[in-house]
Amino acid sequence: MEELSARSLQKFVNNATVEYFKDIPQTCRLTDNCTSVAFIEELCRKYHYPDAEKAALREVALNMKKSILSEAALSYAMTNLDGNIPAACVVITLGEGIDRIQEEYMAAFMLSECYMAEVIAGELLLRSYPVCNERLGRLSGMKVARYLFPGSTPRHDVSELPDMLAGSGLRVKCNEAFCILPMKSVAFYAILTADENTVCEGICVGCGRTDCPNRVGEDGRLDRVSDFVGAAFNYGYARIFGRKYI
Repeated sequence: MEELSARSLQKFVNNATVEYFKDIPQTCRLTDNCTSVAFIEELCRKYHYPDAEKAALREVALNMKKSILSEAALSYAMTNLDGNIPAACVVITLGEGIDRIQEEYMAAFMLSECYMAEVIAGELLLRSYPVCNERLGRLSGMKVARYLFPGSTPRHDVSELPDMLAGSGLRVKCNEAFCILPMKSVAFYAILTADENTVCEGICVGCGRTDCPNRVGEDGRLDRVSDFVGAAFNYGYARIFGRKYI
């Protein structure tokens, strides 16, 4: 494995593995149940929607499903971070179709539906992390210890982001302000380990592990999700997760 650098990142387009979520084995596919009763009920419970909103949530999810089926994907490429740390460069996207759907809702002043689409997309992105962990485990034979987002440390500045995206093999890019497009996309380094006791299940919100070394709260729970993922949340995700996690 070569050391991570702008030069090596540019080569990722030849080395990256791209998988569409619809093609990943059913045990960890995101696309199968995004309109199911169980998924909609979980959204209502987690994001405090009343039962009266279930039909509207499902309608929005149905509107999004075709785009998710055709565009949602992940890309990963093995590398060494800082010369000697096994890692993978990962890009996950739900695709540009979700952005178009939200723009259409906004143009029609359907603000509730637009926010429902945000909630659904945010939940699917959260659920994509364990899927990514499973795929990386199969590829590398190791486990994901934690995530490192560009811009979270001085050694890995946000300026690395364009090369990470360009080498992913996906239709994902960023603008001059380093905002990722499509917006329902994320890029990060997954730090790998052979230590079974340092296994990350995914983003900490909702994780039941109290023995995880990545947790920072005295009571065994994460005090600040943004400390773990190395990135601040925008207003929408701050509203979803709640103030105590931001």
